[in-house]
Amino acid sequence: MKYFARVSLQIFFLLTSSVIASNQTVIKGKIKNHSNFPENKNVFIIFMEYASGQQNIFTSEINDLGEFEIKADLDFAHDGYLNYAERLSTIYLEPNSNLTINFDAEKYINSEKGNLQSHLNFEGKLKEVNQNISDYLVSYNNNFPSPYEKHLKLKNLSLQEYIKYRYKLFEDEKIFNKEFISQNKVSPIFVEWSKYEIMYSCADELMRYRWEHDYANAKLKNLNEKLVSNPEGYIDFLDKFIISNPKAMISTKYHEYLHECDMYIVGKKMNLEKSYWTAFIIKIKNLFNSELDNKIKYVIKNYIESFDGIARDITISNYMFSIMGSQPDLDILKQQVNYYNENVENEILKSSVNKRYNEIVELISGSKLTSKMELKENENSGNKFLSELIKQNEGKVIYIDFWAPWCSPCRNEMKFSKELKNSFDDTKISFVYLCNRAPDKQWKEGIATLGIEGQHYLLTDDQWGFLSAEYNISGIPRYMIIDKTGKIIDKYAKQPSLNEELNQNLIAQLEDLIEK
Repeated sequence: MKYFARVSLQIFFLLTSSVIASNQTVIKGKIKNHSNFPENKNVFIIFMEYASGQQNIFTSEINDLGEFEIKADLDFAHDGYLNYAERLSTIYLEPNSNLTINFDAEKYINSEKGNLQSHLNFEGKLKEVNQNISDYLVSYNNNFPSPYEKHLKLKNLSLQEYIKYRYKLFEDEKIFNKEFISQNKVSPIFVEWSKYEIMYSCADELMRYRWEHDYANAKLKNLNEKLVSNPEGYIDFLDKFIISNPKAMISTKYHEYLHECDMYIVGKKMNLEKSYWTAFIIKIKNLFNSELDNKIKYVIKNYIESFDGIARDITISNYMFSIMGSQPDLDILKQQVNYYNENVENEILKSSVNKRYNEIVELISGSKLTSKMELKENENSGNKFLSELIKQNEGKVIYIDFWAPWCSPCRNEMKFSKELKNSFDDTKISFVYLCNRAPDKQWKEGIATLGIEGQHYLLTDDQWGFLSAEYNISGIPRYMIIDKTGKIIDKYAKQPSLNEELNQNLIAQLEDLIEK
Protein backbone atom coordinates (compact mmCIF):
# COMPACT_ATOMS: atom_id res chain seq x y z
CA MET A 1 0.00 0.00 0.00
CA LYS A 2 1.40 3.39 -1.05
CA TYR A 3 0.98 6.34 1.28
CA PHE A 4 1.78 10.03 1.04
CA ALA A 5 3.54 12.53 3.29
CA ARG A 6 1.69 14.09 6.20
CA VAL A 7 2.73 16.93 8.46
CA SER A 8 2.13 17.12 12.19
CA LEU A 9 -1.29 17.30 13.78
CA GLN A 10 -3.22 20.49 13.19
CA ILE A 11 -4.32 22.67 16.04
CA PHE A 12 -7.46 24.71 16.14
CA PHE A 13 -7.12 27.78 18.35
CA LEU A 14 -10.52 28.09 19.89
CA LEU A 15 -11.57 30.60 22.45
CA THR A 16 -9.28 30.43 25.51
CA SER A 17 -10.89 30.27 28.94
CA SER A 18 -10.12 29.80 32.60
CA VAL A 19 -7.59 27.39 34.06
CA ILE A 20 -9.27 26.16 37.20
CA ALA A 21 -7.79 22.83 38.29
CA SER A 22 -5.14 22.81 41.01
CA ASN A 23 -3.22 19.83 39.58
CA GLN A 24 -0.05 21.65 38.58
CA THR A 25 2.26 20.10 36.00
CA VAL A 26 5.83 21.28 35.41
CA ILE A 27 7.27 21.23 31.89
CA LYS A 28 10.91 22.27 31.60
CA GLY A 29 13.84 21.73 29.30
CA LYS A 30 16.93 23.03 27.57
CA ILE A 31 17.26 24.16 23.96
CA LYS A 32 20.70 23.68 22.48
CA ASN A 33 21.89 26.39 20.06
CA HIS A 34 18.99 28.63 21.07
CA SER A 35 21.32 31.66 20.97
CA ASN A 36 21.50 31.30 17.19
CA PHE A 37 17.81 32.23 16.99
CA PRO A 38 17.42 35.28 19.27
CA GLU A 39 14.08 36.19 17.70
CA ASN A 40 12.51 33.17 19.42
CA LYS A 41 12.24 34.39 22.99
CA ASN A 42 9.56 32.07 24.34
CA VAL A 43 8.35 28.50 24.52
CA PHE A 44 4.60 27.87 24.63
CA ILE A 45 2.65 24.89 25.87
CA ILE A 46 -0.86 24.74 24.39
CA PHE A 47 -3.29 22.57 26.29
CA MET A 48 -7.04 22.21 25.96
CA GLU A 49 -9.18 22.48 29.09
CA TYR A 50 -12.15 20.13 29.03
CA ALA A 51 -14.26 22.17 31.45
CA SER A 52 -14.19 25.33 29.33
CA GLY A 53 -13.63 23.62 25.98
CA GLN A 54 -10.96 26.16 25.10
CA GLN A 55 -7.22 26.19 24.49
CA ASN A 56 -4.96 27.56 27.22
CA ILE A 57 -1.52 28.88 26.30
CA PHE A 58 1.22 28.71 28.94
CA THR A 59 4.39 30.71 28.28
CA SER A 60 7.99 30.65 29.45
CA GLU A 61 10.84 32.92 28.50
CA ILE A 62 14.00 31.13 27.40
CA ASN A 63 17.03 32.23 29.42
CA ASP A 64 20.57 32.77 28.15
CA LEU A 65 21.39 29.08 28.74
CA GLY A 66 18.45 28.00 26.59
CA GLU A 67 16.45 26.81 29.60
CA PHE A 68 12.72 27.16 30.09
CA GLU A 69 10.17 26.12 32.70
CA ILE A 70 6.38 26.21 32.58
CA LYS A 71 3.93 25.48 35.39
CA ALA A 72 0.50 24.57 34.08
CA ASP A 73 -2.75 23.69 35.85
CA LEU A 74 -4.38 20.79 33.98
CA ASP A 75 -7.79 19.21 34.51
CA PHE A 76 -7.42 15.86 32.69
CA ALA A 77 -4.62 13.79 31.12
CA HIS A 78 -4.43 14.20 27.35
CA ASP A 79 -2.30 15.49 24.50
CA GLY A 80 -1.25 19.07 23.89
CA TYR A 81 1.38 20.97 21.94
CA LEU A 82 4.87 22.39 22.35
CA ASN A 83 5.27 25.56 20.30
CA TYR A 84 8.79 26.83 19.56
CA ALA A 85 9.53 29.15 16.62
CA GLU A 86 5.89 28.77 15.50
CA ARG A 87 6.45 25.04 14.97
CA LEU A 88 4.16 22.64 16.82
CA SER A 89 4.96 19.23 18.23
CA THR A 90 2.50 16.95 20.01
CA ILE A 91 3.16 16.04 23.65
CA TYR A 92 1.25 14.15 26.33
CA LEU A 93 0.74 15.55 29.84
CA GLU A 94 -1.00 14.52 33.04
CA PRO A 95 -2.14 16.62 36.02
CA ASN A 96 0.44 16.82 38.82
CA SER A 97 3.31 15.42 36.75
CA ASN A 98 6.70 16.51 35.41
CA LEU A 99 8.12 16.37 31.90
CA THR A 100 11.53 17.49 30.64
CA ILE A 101 11.89 18.23 26.91
CA ASN A 102 15.34 18.89 25.42
CA PHE A 103 16.11 19.60 21.78
CA ASP A 104 18.51 21.30 19.37
CA ALA A 105 17.10 24.55 17.94
CA GLU A 106 19.15 24.19 14.74
CA LYS A 107 17.76 20.74 13.97
CA TYR A 108 14.23 21.56 15.10
CA ILE A 109 13.83 24.75 13.07
CA ASN A 110 15.53 23.39 9.95
CA SER A 111 13.68 20.07 10.02
CA GLU A 112 10.90 19.20 7.63
CA LYS A 113 7.66 19.68 9.56
CA GLY A 114 6.74 16.03 9.40
CA ASN A 115 9.96 15.13 11.23
CA LEU A 116 9.84 17.76 13.99
CA GLN A 117 9.03 15.21 16.66
CA SER A 118 12.20 13.22 15.96
CA HIS A 119 14.32 16.00 17.50
CA LEU A 120 12.64 15.96 20.92
CA ASN A 121 14.28 14.11 23.82
CA PHE A 122 12.18 13.40 26.89
CA GLU A 123 12.92 12.76 30.56
CA GLY A 124 10.64 12.01 33.50
CA LYS A 125 7.85 9.54 34.20
CA LEU A 126 6.05 10.48 30.96
CA LYS A 127 9.16 9.82 28.88
CA GLU A 128 8.02 6.53 27.35
CA VAL A 129 4.58 7.61 26.15
CA ASN A 130 5.94 10.88 24.72
CA GLN A 131 8.72 9.04 22.90
CA ASN A 132 6.12 6.60 21.53
CA ILE A 133 3.95 9.46 20.28
CA SER A 134 6.92 11.20 18.65
CA ASP A 135 8.13 8.06 16.89
CA TYR A 136 4.61 7.23 15.79
CA LEU A 137 3.90 10.70 14.34
CA VAL A 138 7.18 10.82 12.42
CA SER A 139 6.34 7.48 10.84
CA TYR A 140 2.71 8.46 10.28
CA ASN A 141 3.67 11.77 8.69
CA ASN A 142 5.82 9.96 6.16
CA ASN A 143 3.10 7.48 5.20
CA PHE A 144 -0.21 9.33 5.07
CA PRO A 145 -1.73 12.35 3.33
CA SER A 146 -0.89 15.77 4.72
CA PRO A 147 -3.66 17.97 6.16
CA TYR A 148 -3.51 20.01 2.96
CA GLU A 149 -3.95 16.92 0.79
CA LYS A 150 -6.91 15.85 2.90
CA HIS A 151 -8.34 19.35 2.64
CA LEU A 152 -8.25 19.11 -1.15
CA LYS A 153 -10.21 15.86 -0.95
CA LEU A 154 -12.77 17.55 1.29
CA LYS A 155 -13.02 20.46 -1.12
CA ASN A 156 -13.31 18.46 -4.35
CA LEU A 157 -15.28 15.33 -3.39
CA SER A 158 -19.01 15.03 -2.98
CA LEU A 159 -20.28 14.03 0.46
CA GLN A 160 -20.63 10.34 -0.33
CA GLU A 161 -17.28 10.29 -2.13
CA TYR A 162 -15.62 11.96 0.85
CA ILE A 163 -17.20 9.57 3.35
CA LYS A 164 -15.94 6.62 1.29
CA TYR A 165 -12.45 8.18 1.05
CA ARG A 166 -12.26 8.94 4.78
CA TYR A 167 -13.47 5.46 5.80
CA LYS A 168 -10.80 3.87 3.60
CA LEU A 169 -8.15 6.10 5.18
CA PHE A 170 -9.47 5.20 8.62
CA GLU A 171 -9.06 1.47 7.92
CA ASP A 172 -5.52 2.03 6.60
CA GLU A 173 -4.65 4.04 9.72
CA LYS A 174 -5.86 1.22 11.98
CA ILE A 175 -3.69 -1.30 10.12
CA PHE A 176 -0.71 1.06 10.33
CA ASN A 177 -1.24 1.58 14.05
CA LYS A 178 -1.51 -2.14 14.74
CA GLU A 179 1.76 -2.77 12.91
CA PHE A 180 3.50 0.06 14.77
CA ILE A 181 2.44 -1.33 18.14
CA SER A 182 3.55 -4.86 17.22
CA GLN A 183 6.98 -3.67 16.04
CA ASN A 184 7.78 -1.30 18.92
CA LYS A 185 7.86 -1.36 22.69
CA VAL A 186 4.99 0.94 23.60
CA SER A 187 3.27 2.02 26.81
CA PRO A 188 -0.39 1.19 27.54
CA ILE A 189 -1.11 4.91 27.52
CA PHE A 190 0.14 5.18 23.95
CA VAL A 191 -2.04 2.25 22.87
CA GLU A 192 -5.11 4.08 24.19
CA TRP A 193 -4.05 7.46 22.79
CA SER A 194 -3.31 6.21 19.25
CA LYS A 195 -6.57 4.25 19.10
CA TYR A 196 -8.72 7.26 19.91
CA GLU A 197 -6.55 9.73 18.00
CA ILE A 198 -7.23 7.78 14.80
CA MET A 199 -10.90 7.15 15.55
CA TYR A 200 -11.91 10.69 16.46
CA SER A 201 -9.74 12.38 13.83
CA CYS A 202 -11.87 10.52 11.30
CA ALA A 203 -15.11 11.40 13.09
CA ASP A 204 -14.19 15.08 13.43
CA GLU A 205 -13.18 15.43 9.77
CA LEU A 206 -16.41 13.79 8.62
CA MET A 207 -18.41 16.11 10.85
CA ARG A 208 -16.60 19.21 9.61
CA TYR A 209 -17.47 18.45 5.98
CA ARG A 210 -20.95 19.91 6.50
CA TRP A 211 -19.59 23.47 6.62
CA GLU A 212 -15.94 23.26 5.54
CA HIS A 213 -16.73 21.88 2.05
CA ASP A 214 -18.93 24.87 1.20
CA TYR A 215 -16.51 27.30 2.78
CA ALA A 216 -13.59 25.86 0.76
CA ASN A 217 -15.62 26.20 -2.44
CA ALA A 218 -16.71 29.77 -1.67
CA LYS A 219 -20.38 28.74 -1.44
CA LEU A 220 -20.12 29.91 2.13
CA LYS A 221 -18.38 33.29 2.06
CA ASN A 222 -18.13 33.40 5.83
CA LEU A 223 -19.15 31.24 8.75
CA ASN A 224 -22.17 33.44 9.51
CA GLU A 225 -24.12 32.18 6.53
CA LYS A 226 -26.60 29.35 6.32
CA LEU A 227 -25.18 25.92 5.61
CA VAL A 228 -25.44 24.53 2.09
CA SER A 229 -24.21 20.94 2.40
CA ASN A 230 -26.60 19.30 4.82
CA PRO A 231 -28.29 16.47 2.86
CA GLU A 232 -30.68 13.95 4.31
CA GLY A 233 -28.93 11.21 6.24
CA TYR A 234 -25.76 13.27 6.57
CA ILE A 235 -24.97 12.17 10.12
CA ASP A 236 -25.69 8.46 9.63
CA PHE A 237 -21.99 7.86 10.28
CA LEU A 238 -22.42 9.01 13.90
CA ASP A 239 -23.40 5.46 14.82
CA LYS A 240 -19.82 4.38 14.12
CA PHE A 241 -18.33 6.74 16.73
CA ILE A 242 -19.34 6.74 20.39
CA ILE A 243 -20.23 10.28 21.44
CA SER A 244 -20.01 9.73 25.20
CA ASN A 245 -16.62 8.07 25.65
CA PRO A 246 -14.60 9.06 28.75
CA LYS A 247 -11.61 6.91 27.73
CA ALA A 248 -11.30 8.90 24.50
CA MET A 249 -10.60 12.12 26.42
CA ILE A 250 -6.91 11.15 26.23
CA SER A 251 -6.98 12.61 22.69
CA THR A 252 -8.22 16.15 22.12
CA LYS A 253 -9.56 15.00 18.78
CA TYR A 254 -12.41 13.59 20.84
CA HIS A 255 -13.31 17.05 22.12
CA GLU A 256 -13.09 18.53 18.63
CA TYR A 257 -15.57 15.89 17.46
CA LEU A 258 -17.81 16.50 20.47
CA HIS A 259 -17.75 20.22 19.75
CA GLU A 260 -18.90 19.59 16.18
CA CYS A 261 -21.67 17.32 17.48
CA ASP A 262 -22.71 20.08 19.88
CA MET A 263 -22.98 22.63 17.08
CA TYR A 264 -24.95 20.25 14.89
CA ILE A 265 -27.17 18.19 17.20
CA VAL A 266 -28.06 20.80 19.82
CA GLY A 267 -28.21 23.59 17.24
CA LYS A 268 -30.65 21.59 15.15
CA LYS A 269 -32.72 20.70 18.21
CA MET A 270 -33.00 24.41 19.00
CA ASN A 271 -33.94 25.14 15.36
CA LEU A 272 -30.71 27.02 14.69
CA GLU A 273 -30.47 26.43 10.94
CA LYS A 274 -27.18 28.26 10.78
CA SER A 275 -23.53 27.47 10.56
CA TYR A 276 -20.92 26.27 13.02
CA TRP A 277 -20.09 29.55 14.74
CA THR A 278 -23.41 31.30 14.16
CA ALA A 279 -25.30 28.57 16.02
CA PHE A 280 -23.05 29.24 18.99
CA ILE A 281 -23.37 33.02 18.74
CA ILE A 282 -27.16 32.98 18.37
CA LYS A 283 -27.42 30.59 21.29
CA ILE A 284 -25.65 33.09 23.55
CA LYS A 285 -27.42 36.19 22.20
CA ASN A 286 -30.78 34.58 22.84
CA LEU A 287 -29.94 34.54 26.52
CA PHE A 288 -30.15 38.31 26.77
CA ASN A 289 -33.83 38.40 25.88
CA SER A 290 -36.58 38.26 28.49
CA GLU A 291 -36.92 35.39 30.95
CA LEU A 292 -33.16 34.89 30.95
CA ASP A 293 -33.04 32.20 33.60
CA ASN A 294 -35.68 30.08 31.86
CA LYS A 295 -33.85 30.34 28.55
CA ILE A 296 -30.60 29.13 30.10
CA LYS A 297 -32.39 26.20 31.71
CA TYR A 298 -33.97 25.53 28.31
CA VAL A 299 -30.54 25.31 26.67
CA ILE A 300 -29.17 23.01 29.39
CA LYS A 301 -32.26 20.84 29.06
CA ASN A 302 -31.49 20.47 25.35
CA TYR A 303 -27.99 19.26 26.22
CA ILE A 304 -29.43 16.75 28.68
CA GLU A 305 -31.79 15.43 26.02
CA SER A 306 -29.07 15.32 23.33
CA PHE A 307 -26.18 13.73 25.22
CA ASP A 308 -25.52 11.44 28.17
CA GLY A 309 -22.59 10.62 30.46
CA ILE A 310 -19.34 12.51 30.01
CA ALA A 311 -20.50 14.07 26.71
CA ARG A 312 -23.43 15.68 28.53
CA ASP A 313 -21.20 16.91 31.37
CA ILE A 314 -18.55 18.36 29.02
CA THR A 315 -20.97 20.15 26.70
CA ILE A 316 -22.98 21.67 29.57
CA SER A 317 -19.75 22.76 31.29
CA ASN A 318 -18.50 24.36 28.06
CA TYR A 319 -21.82 26.15 27.76
CA MET A 320 -21.65 27.43 31.34
CA PHE A 321 -18.17 28.86 30.74
CA SER A 322 -19.46 30.63 27.62
CA ILE A 323 -22.23 32.45 29.49
CA MET A 324 -20.83 33.04 32.98
CA GLY A 325 -18.57 35.93 31.97
CA SER A 326 -21.51 37.68 30.29
CA GLN A 327 -23.97 37.51 33.21
CA PRO A 328 -23.78 40.59 35.46
CA ASP A 329 -26.76 39.63 37.65
CA LEU A 330 -25.24 37.56 40.46
CA ASP A 331 -28.62 36.29 41.69
CA ILE A 332 -29.48 34.86 38.28
CA LEU A 333 -25.95 33.54 37.87
CA LYS A 334 -26.25 31.70 41.19
CA GLN A 335 -29.51 30.06 40.02
CA GLN A 336 -27.83 29.01 36.79
CA VAL A 337 -24.91 27.41 38.61
CA ASN A 338 -27.23 25.62 41.02
CA TYR A 339 -29.20 24.22 38.08
CA TYR A 340 -25.91 23.18 36.46
CA ASN A 341 -24.79 21.38 39.64
CA GLU A 342 -28.04 19.44 39.76
CA ASN A 343 -27.51 18.06 36.25
CA VAL A 344 -23.78 17.36 36.00
CA GLU A 345 -22.05 14.37 37.61
CA ASN A 346 -18.31 14.71 36.86
CA GLU A 347 -16.70 16.27 39.94
CA ILE A 348 -13.63 17.65 38.14
CA LEU A 349 -15.79 19.55 35.67
CA LYS A 350 -18.13 20.75 38.42
CA SER A 351 -15.17 21.96 40.49
CA SER A 352 -13.86 23.98 37.53
CA VAL A 353 -17.21 25.62 36.81
CA ASN A 354 -17.88 26.44 40.45
CA LYS A 355 -14.42 27.90 40.97
CA ARG A 356 -14.91 30.08 37.90
CA TYR A 357 -18.28 31.17 39.31
CA ASN A 358 -16.65 32.18 42.61
CA GLU A 359 -14.00 34.16 40.70
CA ILE A 360 -16.69 36.04 38.79
CA VAL A 361 -18.62 36.82 41.98
CA GLU A 362 -15.46 38.26 43.52
CA LEU A 363 -14.62 40.28 40.41
CA ILE A 364 -18.08 41.68 39.66
CA SER A 365 -18.85 42.81 43.22
CA GLY A 366 -18.34 46.56 43.38
CA SER A 367 -16.39 46.91 40.10
CA LYS A 368 -16.91 50.00 37.92
CA LEU A 369 -15.25 51.65 34.96
CA THR A 370 -13.13 54.71 35.82
CA SER A 371 -11.88 57.65 33.76
CA LYS A 372 -8.42 56.04 33.60
CA MET A 373 -9.90 53.07 31.74
CA GLU A 374 -10.03 54.79 28.35
CA LEU A 375 -12.47 53.16 25.92
CA LYS A 376 -11.23 54.18 22.48
CA GLU A 377 -12.67 53.92 18.98
CA ASN A 378 -10.71 53.21 15.81
CA GLU A 379 -12.87 52.23 12.85
CA ASN A 380 -9.95 51.87 10.44
CA SER A 381 -9.51 48.46 8.85
CA GLY A 382 -6.37 46.43 8.14
CA ASN A 383 -3.00 48.12 8.54
CA LYS A 384 -4.66 51.53 8.87
CA PHE A 385 -5.81 50.56 12.37
CA LEU A 386 -2.26 50.26 13.64
CA SER A 387 -1.15 53.40 11.79
CA GLU A 388 -3.88 55.42 13.48
CA LEU A 389 -2.99 53.91 16.86
CA ILE A 390 0.65 54.94 16.41
CA LYS A 391 -0.40 58.41 15.30
CA GLN A 392 -2.51 58.90 18.44
CA ASN A 393 0.50 57.96 20.59
CA GLU A 394 3.13 59.86 18.60
CA GLY A 395 6.50 60.16 20.30
CA LYS A 396 5.69 57.52 22.94
CA VAL A 397 6.70 53.90 23.40
CA ILE A 398 3.65 51.64 23.03
CA TYR A 399 3.19 48.32 24.84
CA ILE A 400 0.33 46.37 23.24
CA ASP A 401 -1.55 43.59 25.01
CA PHE A 402 -3.82 41.34 22.90
CA TRP A 403 -6.34 39.87 25.33
CA ALA A 404 -9.97 38.88 25.97
CA PRO A 405 -12.05 38.68 29.17
CA TRP A 406 -12.70 34.95 28.63
CA CYS A 407 -8.97 34.18 28.40
CA SER A 408 -7.64 32.86 31.71
CA PRO A 409 -3.91 33.38 30.98
CA CYS A 410 -4.79 36.95 29.93
CA ARG A 411 -6.61 37.58 33.19
CA ASN A 412 -3.78 36.02 35.20
CA GLU A 413 -1.32 38.49 33.67
CA MET A 414 -3.41 41.58 34.40
CA LYS A 415 -2.25 42.02 37.99
CA PHE A 416 1.32 42.16 36.70
CA SER A 417 0.22 44.35 33.78
CA LYS A 418 -1.19 46.91 36.22
CA GLU A 419 1.99 46.80 38.29
CA LEU A 420 4.05 47.23 35.11
CA LYS A 421 2.03 50.26 34.02
CA ASN A 422 2.39 51.86 37.44
CA SER A 423 6.19 51.59 37.08
CA PHE A 424 6.26 54.14 34.23
CA ASP A 425 5.38 57.74 33.44
CA ASP A 426 2.19 57.86 31.31
CA THR A 427 3.60 60.75 29.30
CA LYS A 428 6.39 58.55 27.93
CA ILE A 429 4.74 55.17 27.36
CA SER A 430 1.23 54.04 26.46
CA PHE A 431 -0.29 50.74 27.52
CA VAL A 432 -2.81 49.64 24.90
CA TYR A 433 -5.18 46.69 25.31
CA LEU A 434 -6.66 45.19 22.15
CA CYS A 435 -9.58 42.90 22.93
CA ASN A 436 -10.95 40.43 20.41
CA ARG A 437 -13.90 38.05 20.08
CA ALA A 438 -15.93 39.37 23.00
CA PRO A 439 -19.33 41.11 23.24
CA ASP A 440 -19.19 44.82 24.08
CA LYS A 441 -20.79 44.28 27.47
CA GLN A 442 -18.41 41.49 28.46
CA TRP A 443 -15.45 43.59 27.28
CA LYS A 444 -16.40 46.55 29.47
CA GLU A 445 -17.19 44.34 32.46
CA GLY A 446 -13.82 42.61 32.05
CA ILE A 447 -11.99 45.94 32.10
CA ALA A 448 -13.90 47.07 35.18
CA THR A 449 -13.65 43.85 37.17
CA LEU A 450 -9.92 43.47 36.46
CA GLY A 451 -9.28 47.19 37.04
CA ILE A 452 -7.25 47.65 33.83
CA GLU A 453 -6.22 51.26 33.32
CA GLY A 454 -4.94 52.35 29.92
CA GLN A 455 -6.19 52.59 26.35
CA HIS A 456 -8.79 49.99 25.34
CA TYR A 457 -10.01 48.97 21.89
CA LEU A 458 -12.57 46.30 21.05
CA LEU A 459 -11.38 44.96 17.71
CA THR A 460 -13.80 44.21 14.90
CA ASP A 461 -13.58 40.82 13.18
CA ASP A 462 -11.87 42.55 10.24
CA GLN A 463 -9.28 44.24 12.45
CA TRP A 464 -8.53 41.08 14.42
CA GLY A 465 -8.37 39.03 11.22
CA PHE A 466 -5.79 41.35 9.68
CA LEU A 467 -3.65 41.78 12.79
CA SER A 468 -3.63 38.08 13.68
CA ALA A 469 -2.62 37.15 10.12
CA GLU A 470 -0.10 39.97 9.66
CA TYR A 471 1.69 39.33 12.96
CA ASN A 472 1.08 35.58 13.22
CA ILE A 473 -0.99 35.81 16.39
CA SER A 474 -2.07 32.22 16.95
CA GLY A 475 -3.17 32.63 20.57
CA ILE A 476 -3.53 35.10 23.39
CA PRO A 477 -2.23 36.72 25.48
CA ARG A 478 0.28 38.17 23.04
CA TYR A 479 2.37 41.30 23.39
CA MET A 480 4.05 43.78 21.02
CA ILE A 481 6.29 46.80 21.52
CA ILE A 482 6.42 49.87 19.25
CA ASP A 483 9.20 52.42 19.73
CA LYS A 484 8.92 56.21 19.77
CA THR A 485 9.41 56.44 15.99
CA GLY A 486 6.41 54.18 15.35
CA LYS A 487 8.46 51.11 14.43
CA ILE A 488 7.45 47.66 15.68
CA ILE A 489 10.63 46.51 17.35
CA ASP A 490 9.31 43.40 19.09
CA LYS A 491 6.24 41.56 17.82
CA TYR A 492 6.86 38.72 20.30
CA ALA A 493 7.39 40.94 23.34
CA LYS A 494 7.92 39.65 26.85
CA GLN A 495 4.85 39.20 29.05
CA PRO A 496 4.50 41.29 32.24
CA SER A 497 5.29 38.39 34.60
CA LEU A 498 8.23 36.04 34.93
CA ASN A 499 8.06 33.20 37.46
CA GLU A 500 5.11 34.78 39.26
CA GLU A 501 6.92 38.11 39.66
CA LEU A 502 7.07 41.33 37.67
CA ASN A 503 9.32 40.78 34.65
CA GLN A 504 12.41 42.90 35.31
CA ASN A 505 13.83 42.09 31.86
CA LEU A 506 10.76 43.69 30.27
CA ILE A 507 11.07 46.74 32.50
CA ALA A 508 14.70 47.17 31.46
CA GLN A 509 13.77 46.84 27.78
CA LEU A 510 11.02 49.47 28.04
CA GLU A 511 13.23 51.85 30.06
CA ASP A 512 15.93 51.57 27.41
CA LEU A 513 13.44 52.41 24.63
CA ILE A 514 12.11 55.41 26.56
CA GLU A 515 15.64 56.81 27.04
CA LYS A 516 16.61 56.47 23.34
